[in-house]
Amino acid sequence: MTTFVSLNAGGATARIAPDWGARITACTLEDAHGARQAVLHPYPESEAHRPDHWGKGGLYPLVPFSGRIRDARLRRPDGDRTLVPHPGDAHALHGIAQRRPWEVVSATDRRAVLQYRHAPDAHWPWAFDAGMVVQLEPHQLRVDISLTNRSEEPMPAGIGLHPYLPGAMPLHIAYDAAAAWPTDADFLALPTPPAEAIHTHGLGGSDFAGRDCTVFHPRWQQRATVQGITGTAIDLRAEGALDQLIVHRPPDGPYVCLEPVSHMPDAFNLHDVPGTGTRELRPQGRLAGGLVLSI
Repeated sequence: MTTFVSLNAGGATARIAPDWGARITACTLEDAHGARQAVLHPYPESEAHRPDHWGKGGLYPLVPFSGRIRDARLRRPDGDRTLVPHPGDAHALHGIAQRRPWEVVSATDRRAVLQYRHAPDAHWPWAFDAGMVVQLEPHQLRVDISLTNRSEEPMPAGIGLHPYLPGAMPLHIAYDAAAAWPTDADFLALPTPPAEAIHTHGLGGSDFAGRDCTVFHPRWQQRATVQGITGTAIDLRAEGALDQLIVHRPPDGPYVCLEPVSHMPDAFNLHDVPGTGTRELRPQGRLAGGLVLSI
């Protein structure tokens, strides 16, 4: 049995499960007319939470990397580092922080501050601190994520946020971004960056019907709109280091994921390839970004 942190602001509500990797399991906002609308597809709270086979819903942090790392191996000039592959997969996936309990530093009716302190282990061989601040207002949910390198040497670093938005059809998504980065069958970035020009992208209808839709954009304007079957359009805005975007919707799924992240999948192994978002954090260096969902 886990303990939840509940936030309330007017008619808006949000629930956070610190022990479940700081997941926001549900969020409902209030539109300009006072109508309440879910902006997250709910996490299945009634099911047993499994850290390595998590339920699909809510929102969780991606720290210290997002996506997959090929063969669960970091290839570095000072020697390779072997990570733990995701169960049933050859690759490491989505970092370690969302699999571990987080500490609640403080909580009020509208704001919660959470922290995860990582000691080096087989999943990630460097020490780091991750922080997440969740702020609720009647019309918006704000989530800020940060990563600080607490080791004594530089480390590759990435952050992201993984929201599941309501995705029932008909559905239309719009955003401005560079072309999608080419990936292989395992959704690992290939060493061939796309053109840098920004274009308006619209996804809906045939892009989603009966098939998997997964695209990776190395540059975007940090804003998207999601118009679903009912209710007001959801506006998604990212800030800081979350300057890349992943869009995912499974075949005929009830949710769609718009994940603002700091790097492409397997970016840390694409040495000398421009635009991957790879960052090396020096000791005590910090990486930060934010996401705002509003209606």
